Amino acid sequence: NSALQSVLTGVEIGIIDPNLVLKETGLEKEFINKLTPREKEIIKCMYENKTMAGKPLAKTLLISTSAVKAHTRSILYKVWGEEEGKRSIIPIVIAYGETIKQADGQKSKAH
Repeated sequence: NSALQSVLTGVEIGIIDPNLVLKETGLEKEFINKLTPREKEIIKCMYENKTMAGKPLAKTLLISTSAVKAHTRSILYKVWGEEEGKRSIIPIVIAYGETIKQADGQKSKAH
């Protein structure tokens, strides 16, 4: 978790550019469209809370830790495909966290 916290602090202060993460990892912005609303919510929660730990995420989202793990595995598979077991959630959180957060903010302003 300290790795995610450090990296997201770098994003916040402008040391790490999410667009560069997209480019360097081969992620594409369109991948976000493959995710369910709950998966997007989990990424947003990881981004905002700077943690990948199941218990804090489960508590915030009011779901079980096993549900957090299942959704995380699903996100990894949708984004990385067959390599999901070898790849990290961190670039996904960096690349998509702010986008999801901003989209949610725009939705709430529209209502």
